[in-house]
Amino acid sequence: MAVDPNDRRTVYAGANTGRVLRSRDGAQTWEEAATNLPTVNMLAMATDGAGTVYVWPEGDGVYRLRTGETLWTYREPYTTRWA
Repeated sequence: MAVDPNDRRTVYAGANTGRVLRSRDGAQTWEEAATNLPTVNMLAMATDGAGTVYVWPEGDGVYRLRTGETLWTYREPYTTRWA
């Protein structure tokens, strides 16, 4: 679970089904944050306060979702930068 540090009403919650849910009203209602995250065991989730959410799955790599995006971006381990 991750809470946006700039907006405490925005909360992200993950499940082993590969879904990340987002609430923008303090956990009253939920929506899927994006639809293409594969079924992964999530080890950690964080938000940077600038509208980006990161998910670290079991194994290697990280997934990123920025504000306005509808698809997760996967990043291989040991790569230098996000595109």
